[in-house]
Formats: sequence, C-alpha cells, structure tokens
Amino acid sequence: LEAPTQADFATLQQDHGEYEGEMVPPEKATDLPWPRNTPRKEVTPVWGPHDCQNITPLARGGETQALQTLKASMKKPAWVASFEKPKTSCTSLTPSTTTISPYMSV
Repeated sequence: LEAPTQADFATLQQDHGEYEGEMVPPEKATDLPWPRNTPRKEVTPVWGPHDCQNITPLARGGETQALQTLKASMKKPAWVASFEKPKTSCTSLTPSTTTISPYMSV
C-alpha cells in the first residue's frame, strides 16, 4: 500500500470558517465547558478557583523531571530493545511506557 501524496488531497476542500471563534481554549482552568443547549447561567458549578488553592499535584511537571524520568527508563537496555507501543498496557499497575506524558505540553 503506497502512502498518499499531496495530490491525493487536492480535491478535498474544507472550510472551517464557520467555527471561527467557537473552538477556543478556556481563559482559566476553571472555565470548563457546560452542557450544550443549556444556558451558562443555569449551570451550577461544582468547584471553583478556591478549590484549586493549596493542593498538591499528583505528578510534578517540568522539563527537568521529564528528562530524569526518561533517563531512568533508558537505563534499562532490555526494556528499550523490546519496547513496542502496541504491546503496552494502559491498565497495568506497573507502567509499561516511559510515563512522561504528564510532563508534555502542547
């Protein structure tokens, strides 16, 4: 099976103009989406900014921590050599991946 080329998509026209300004990220972490077709003033928040104060994160973020975690994973040559993404388990009690996802940012 050959990989598609740019020419294969030349006839595909997508106009996302109708979504302009609709799909924007929230300004604050507490600005979560509410159910569709329900006015925001009718939705009662379950938590707010005060609930986010003085909490301890479960995973520490940052490039330094991610690199330390990755370096620890790379010290296991047998694991590195046999790693296959389709064979990882998302329900395992012991991680089968590098576990650096919490440190990644878009």
